[in-house]
Amino acid sequence: MSKKKNTKNIIWTVDPFGDLSKSIEQSAAMANYVAEKTKSKIEPVYVLSPDGFNWAGDFSSAWVKKVQPQIEEKLNALIKKVGIKTLAPTILVHKLLSLTGDTKKVVQHAKKTGAQMIVLTTHARTGLNRFILGSFAETAILHSKVPLLLLNPHAEVPKTLNKTLFATDLSKESKRGFKKFLKNCKGLVSEIVIYHKLPDPIEPIVQTGVQMAGGGWVSVQQFLSNEGKEREAECQKMAKDAEKMGFKTKVVIDRTTGFVTDSINEEVKKSQVQMVAMVSKTGPVSTILIGSIGRQLTRTSDVPVYLIHEDGK
Repeated sequence: MSKKKNTKNIIWTVDPFGDLSKSIEQSAAMANYVAEKTKSKIEPVYVLSPDGFNWAGDFSSAWVKKVQPQIEEKLNALIKKVGIKTLAPTILVHKLLSLTGDTKKVVQHAKKTGAQMIVLTTHARTGLNRFILGSFAETAILHSKVPLLLLNPHAEVPKTLNKTLFATDLSKESKRGFKKFLKNCKGLVSEIVIYHKLPDPIEPIVQTGVQMAGGGWVSVQQFLSNEGKEREAECQKMAKDAEKMGFKTKVVIDRTTGFVTDSINEEVKKSQVQMVAMVSKTGPVSTILIGSIGRQLTRTSDVPVYLIHEDGK
């Protein structure tokens, strides 16, 4: 079945050659929940490649054509087992031995078909850690302009995604991503916790205070208090935009010390949210900082992680 551009669908990446593992059942349940709430259709996608198929022999067009009907049969059998309604599965062919190339095939297909998000699952036979922590997910996090929905191997699929924490650094990219999030998740999410963590003061500032632009010094406590008020005002502007679209909001300014991902996970438990959302940016610095936060959340979060790409353009 052909997929028309701009069809409202969800890409569900799946491997039909592994056992029916918990991870596949979880991703199927997640994709199904999102599809029902957003009135979308699920498109199962498998990449046939030397890497994904664990194949070192001939990968010619003739061989691919011969094996495709068997793969389609496997895919349809898996879909039947998990018990969800989907579009006809799509097999993407990538003849090079490259997991990164496999990822880009999925991302390009999602963009071409106008998919609203990609739900990532694992190659079950090779272990979940390889997928979640390896180059497939990390390449998607850094490069996919289609939103990603990832689930930590140890997490459980929540019964609802109504309440979501949106973590923001208040950059222009994050604010643009927030607007995309509101548009994409209308009907899926009803309540948003807008979360911002103040940066930890560095040691020289702690010792000497902060020099103001007009001269003079203020204490670290006063500096952080002023920063907190300014950043809370920015978050409140984001909250008003969300409320205009019918979302219920809450703003949290985190003044505690510690790693960002640890603090986000603590707030997830405290606010009892069912999903975390944030922007993933590219570039020499943001790849290290923002990209790593996205990857760390994927590894450690007890709830699904929704990532939106922004490249600053």
